[in-house]
Amino acid sequence: MNTVLRHILQGFAILTVALGASLAPTAADAATVPLAGSGQMTYSYEFLANASGYSTLTGSTYQLGVPGTYTFSNTLGTPAGTLGTSTQVGSYSFQDSYVFTIAQGASGDVLTASLQLQFPGAPTPTLDLSNLQFRLYAVVSSSTAPIPVGLPAGSTVVSAWTGLANPGTATISATFGNIAAGTYILDIAGLPSGSSGGMYGGAVQLTATPLPAAAWLLMSGAGLLGFTARRRGAAQAC
Repeated sequence: MNTVLRHILQGFAILTVALGASLAPTAADAATVPLAGSGQMTYSYEFLANASGYSTLTGSTYQLGVPGTYTFSNTLGTPAGTLGTSTQVGSYSFQDSYVFTIAQGASGDVLTASLQLQFPGAPTPTLDLSNLQFRLYAVVSSSTAPIPVGLPAGSTVVSAWTGLANPGTATISATFGNIAAGTYILDIAGLPSGSSGGMYGGAVQLTATPLPAAAWLLMSGAGLLGFTARRRGAAQAC
């Protein structure tokens, strides 16, 4: 191979590596999916315990309209270690994080999160989960990524880990009021304990909170005062 051709090929190899690095997916590249009224969410981030620590998978983040009901589910394989432990429920081998933003103007809304096994009830089911649990917290911006076990800097906990060691046919549910506009992360965790792993499903429900009657009266009074002031100003100008 002559010197000129070798230099050309070396330059091409360097360009290929540079392009590959620039196209590699990163956490910041996660697409934001708008959902209005209903829709299915998949995890935004998934942390799975393994022999060397844990692996991380990434998906989409979401913009949720109010009101709306948004479902989610996932199937997990047999665990290969422990990722973390909550004092409220127990150890877990996976953490699925759902990142969603509630639009401006949603202040005062009510959020209900529910979680349950998809195939509960059998004595030794093929897909089962123990220590099934969730937590909810607000983060400082839509670009904030979750971390396994801990919380991102600046997070505000709405609900600490809540769940059941042996959920069976039960539904784990919690309702939160005064959910302001912003970005939230819902973490789901547990231990797949079935012969083929585990599977869960659930929903996030957002309900608009109507203004109290007193607030409507206050707004009406402010409007009437503004109208009266404008009439007085017009009369003085004549």
